Amino acid sequence: MTQKPLGLAVLAAAGLFLAVNIAAAWGLHGWRVDFTADRLHTLSQGTRNTLAALTEPVTLKLFFSAKLSDQIPQFKAYGARVREVVLTYAARSGGQVKVEIIDPTPFSEAEDGAVQAGIQGVPIDNSSGRQFYFGLQGSGAGASREVIPFFTQERERFLEYDLTRMILNLNQTKKPLIAVIGDAPLEFGPGGVMAAMRGAGRPYMVLQLLRQTFDVKVLSGDAAEIDDEAAVLIVARPTSLTPKALYAVDQFVLNKGRALVFVDPAAESAAQGAPGGGQAVPRAEIPDLLAAWGVEMESGRFVADRRLGLPVETEDGAAGARGRVIPHPGWLGLGENHINRDDVVTAELSVINVGSIGSLKAREGSGLTFAPLLMSSEQAALMEVEKLGARPDPEGILRALKPTGQRYALAARITGRAKTAFPNGAPPDPAPETKDGDKKDDAAKASPEKKPEDAKPVKPHRAESAVDVNIIVVADSDLLEDRFWARVRDFLGQQVAVPFASNGDFVVNAVDNLAGSDDLIRLRSRGISYRPFMVVDDLRRDAADRFLARRDELQKALDETEKRLNELQDRKKQGAAAAATLSAEEESAIENFRDEMVRIRRQLREVQHGLERDIENLAAWLKAINIGLVPMGVLVVAGLNALARKHRRRIRVMRD
Repeated sequence: MTQKPLGLAVLAAAGLFLAVNIAAAWGLHGWRVDFTADRLHTLSQGTRNTLAALTEPVTLKLFFSAKLSDQIPQFKAYGARVREVVLTYAARSGGQVKVEIIDPTPFSEAEDGAVQAGIQGVPIDNSSGRQFYFGLQGSGAGASREVIPFFTQERERFLEYDLTRMILNLNQTKKPLIAVIGDAPLEFGPGGVMAAMRGAGRPYMVLQLLRQTFDVKVLSGDAAEIDDEAAVLIVARPTSLTPKALYAVDQFVLNKGRALVFVDPAAESAAQGAPGGGQAVPRAEIPDLLAAWGVEMESGRFVADRRLGLPVETEDGAAGARGRVIPHPGWLGLGENHINRDDVVTAELSVINVGSIGSLKAREGSGLTFAPLLMSSEQAALMEVEKLGARPDPEGILRALKPTGQRYALAARITGRAKTAFPNGAPPDPAPETKDGDKKDDAAKASPEKKPEDAKPVKPHRAESAVDVNIIVVADSDLLEDRFWARVRDFLGQQVAVPFASNGDFVVNAVDNLAGSDDLIRLRSRGISYRPFMVVDDLRRDAADRFLARRDELQKALDETEKRLNELQDRKKQGAAAAATLSAEEESAIENFRDEMVRIRRQLREVQHGLERDIENLAAWLKAINIGLVPMGVLVVAGLNALARKHRRRIRVMRD
């Protein structure tokens, strides 16, 4: 009698299970609960704004080798994620985004279509010639095309940003123009023009990020004019701009009012060998322009910060130790408490790394608004750039650093009405040089090769800004260097940047904001793969401080002991007669001094080894918690739940 109801119950449960799954598949398609810290699986407001603003239909063709993906499990899982995200875009676009999913099987017309679309194939093996495809082509109004050649897993955190940027670009009839002027070799990389001539040049990733969204025009350092069509001007390390170029910058800011400026009291990345040895570190200071914009930078002084120093590897010749990691107080990692969370450009950035950054402050009486974006900690002080030396000496800077308790502004936004830095108008043209190098007479006639009708009309001089200016000034240009914020790798012929800091996001956010577009800002800020271990960093700094103090004490004792030992040994070497005069006490003192030297050296080694001991202990505790306590906690909860269920079942039996 009980078997029939039991069989019906099983059938009913199976039917209910199928019904719920079918209903969920159709009615809850695309629904998910996102428990990630940055909500990486939830479309951001910037993406929703971009989709809502679409005026023309966009077609996305996802090429994914589904059949071949069985041989590559990691790409199969990532392919499913990309497919779901692309379909979510289509569902949220109000019909403006069309999605096509294509499986380019080997030696098929679909594979030909993938190659024609610019999708990069990856060989499955060396013999069959089969290629694995995993990329996206987007097409918009007219002939606009965008392509992601291959979805690398290293950029998984940037998936939403890459897709939204593609759609935003496809929806634009024309990209905004950005003008760049300065001495930072953004187009050629660290080696500059010489590296490019050797075929080793590589544009900085900052410039490549800008080119994804903007048309970028790089100007020479003697440019006398800046295109009126430019929406924003970037001044990147102005170490050698001519007076004419500085005047062009001044007039552009007064006319258009939008600029991102990177000055620097010590551009370490541009350091060159000096004639007397060491390095000549150039300065990128434009005090007259900054003063006209209501801001001042301490000339020739950088901000050293005991708390925010980035860990660097150094060597200690005195103690014979190599490969020690200590914080460099001149290279700073600016995190949560040092970034302005009220400004849209920096509101959600994770960490910004800078090198020998300067200090900014508002100029009294300018009438402009000065709003800091990046700040130091209270454990900071201004130091002369000469302290940086020819080679990094973080220990020397730490010893000389005397914190003032003041927080220094490292970057700031300036708004309001600005005045010109050239009250007398444009600077005069330099007199042309003759073949002998002598300047021609100012009254010399213009070259007959240049016809008067070919000359451009002279623009009227502007003494005050036409609109409220909006200028972001950063007292460092080294942060533009790839080494400060990203690991750049070559993947299938394309450069892939894996950021460990938000420097690139900061630059592109600033340009987006100054150009009037905020939709991509929050998306970029979500995609940082590096999260600093604040507790570990604090332990490292404290350990470094203790190490330096104790090491100096021991080193002083060691030097004194060696000095006294050498004095006694010198007496012993002066001859047999002199040696005979050495007393037994002095001989014993020599042995004692030698023993003392060994003891001090042993203590010195122990202090060095103790530098990382606290960090190793913390790591051991974290391992114990994750490997032991967490599973034990789960078992305890499961056991309590089982006891509770057993107790409830016993109560039901007693009631029945």
